[in-house]
Amino acid sequence: MSCGRKGEDSVYLIPKNYEGNLLIIFNQDHGVDTTYEQQARVYSFDTTGVLITKFSPNYGIQQNRYYYVDALGNRTDLKYALPSHLKGTDNVVIFNKETGNDYDTSKKMKRHFELLTVARERNMDSIANLKSDFMWERLK
Repeated sequence: MSCGRKGEDSVYLIPKNYEGNLLIIFNQDHGVDTTYEQQARVYSFDTTGVLITKFSPNYGIQQNRYYYVDALGNRTDLKYALPSHLKGTDNVVIFNKETGNDYDTSKKMKRHFELLTVARERNMDSIANLKSDFMWERLK
């Protein structure tokens, strides 16, 4: 899990106007097949905000791109930002990206996840405060 090595770049495709938490659960046999776009992993979310994927965890330095996607496949850039850098804007941004492990009791094995938040500045606190409940409910 070295930060000195190169991971795979990733593209996050998020339904247009989605605000909330996003959860990726890795290494799942019943997950979505792996997909690449210009040598970058593609993580495509539905309106539940949960992606169960066959991708293995992605360790190392990565270049990530985030997009809102409409029903026709048109993309709008979203930026990753620290909340302290947003004062006075009301743009939708990605923030609070976290990774970790939990234990899948039904399979008796460790499970790797990634959690991030999509929100406007005015909604950040309320959405971020729900992330723990969101994540643990989805991991059951």
